[in-house]
Amino acid sequence: MMNFSELYKKDFLEMIETLNGPFVYVNPHEFPDFSDNFSEDIQEIAYRIGKNDVGAVILPEENKIIIPPLPIEKTFEGDKNFLLEMINKKYTIGIILLRLGEYSIGIFEGNNLIVHKTGTQFVSGKIKAGGQSAARFQRVREGQINDFFKRVCSQIKEKFNPYEEKIEFIFFGGDSIVVKEFIEFCDYMKRFKERNIIMKRILSARHMKLKMLKNILKEVWKFRVYEF
Repeated sequence: MMNFSELYKKDFLEMIETLNGPFVYVNPHEFPDFSDNFSEDIQEIAYRIGKNDVGAVILPEENKIIIPPLPIEKTFEGDKNFLLEMINKKYTIGIILLRLGEYSIGIFEGNNLIVHKTGTQFVSGKIKAGGQSAARFQRVREGQINDFFKRVCSQIKEKFNPYEEKIEFIFFGGDSIVVKEFIEFCDYMKRFKERNIIMKRILSARHMKLKMLKNILKEVWKFRVYEF
C-alpha cells in the first residue's frame, strides 16, 4: 500500500531529521529507470511516478521516494546533507502567475522579492458556440487574449532582462492551459526554454495578486513524499 503526501519546507525539514538513509539521488535523465536497481516495490512506485524534470531521492531502507522541488544534477549516493544544502541555498527564481485577464510577475533572491509587477486586462468570458454572433465574439475574444499575452510578455521581458543571466529557475502558477499557450506565444520565453530552466510543475495560485506572489515560495518549496 502506498501513502502520498505533499510537505512544505518546514514540515519536510522535521521529517528529514528522522531519516537515516542511505539517500540515493537520481537525476531526471535516469529516473525512473534507475529504480530497477532496487526492490520491486520501489520499482513499482517509481514507474507510477514516471519521468519528471527534477529526478528523485530514493531511500531503500526507509521505503520512501522523495520528489524534490528543484532538479538533482547528478546521480549519486549520499546522506541528507545534499537535500539540506538544496533547501538552504539562496536561489534566484523567476515567478509568473497567470490567468486570462490577470498576472503577477516577480523575481526572488533567496526569500526576498526583489522586483515585481502585477496587472489586469479585460478578456471576455466564453459563450456557447453557434451562429455568426458567436463567431464574431470568438474573434474579438481571441484578439483580447492576444493583446493580453503581448502585454504580459513585454512586462516579463522588462522585469527579467536585467537579471536574465542570474535567474536559475522559472516557475509558472495559475491556469495550466493558459500557461502552456502563453509559453508558446511569448518569444522571450524561448531563451529560458533553451536553458531548460522553466519548470514543468504549475504552482497552485488562487489569484494573481501581490499578496499571493509574496507568499508563493511556500508552493515552490513543496516536496512530494511516497511511502510504501
